[in-house]
Amino acid sequence: MLGACPLSCSDLFEAMESADCMCVGLDVSRSEACIADPSRLVVKDIIPTFMTADSFLDSSVFALRRDGEAHGGFNSTGAGLAQGLGRESINAVMPLFLFKEHWEIARRKTPPIYGFICTLDIMGYQSSQYFTVPFIVLLKALEKAEGGTQIFKSILSMVLETCKQLMLFNEEFRKNTIESIIEFAKNPISRTADVVPSSHTSTQLRC
Repeated sequence: MLGACPLSCSDLFEAMESADCMCVGLDVSRSEACIADPSRLVVKDIIPTFMTADSFLDSSVFALRRDGEAHGGFNSTGAGLAQGLGRESINAVMPLFLFKEHWEIARRKTPPIYGFICTLDIMGYQSSQYFTVPFIVLLKALEKAEGGTQIFKSILSMVLETCKQLMLFNEEFRKNTIESIIEFAKNPISRTADVVPSSHTSTQLRC
């Protein structure tokens, strides 16, 4: 179902042989506040094109050499870093959990990608991005899958499984998330911006 990466022409298993992973394409925007708070990232669209992480980063380097604002910058719109199969503009990707062996590669590819998405610098990674960005993508995936085509329902399943793996992989994150959801539901004090940076994200995930 994933097909081959349109940039490298590698399929899933060829990518894994090269220690690479498959990702889903995204169109995002960000303000400078996203540097400190990844919940400020806005996923404008999910592009139904799957490409490898390394191909996306290589394409980004090439695009930025031609146009320094191709990534969209802060509070602006760029030309895009890669193109989807339908010539859609892609300026971000999300590594996916497809199965255990693939995830072992994908989770190691995630930090520089999320750092780049949120701060425009692959060295700008923070652990909060790892536990925030996938759930923002999940919200958009839920929206796209509702009354959408089969491809977006499949993407929702993959994104949801990726988020589940994040919960399973980190016991402390799972425990803190459950406690935060309970407190958010019963105590208004736990809904303030200093506790929950994005109440929209928290409310939707709680539902």
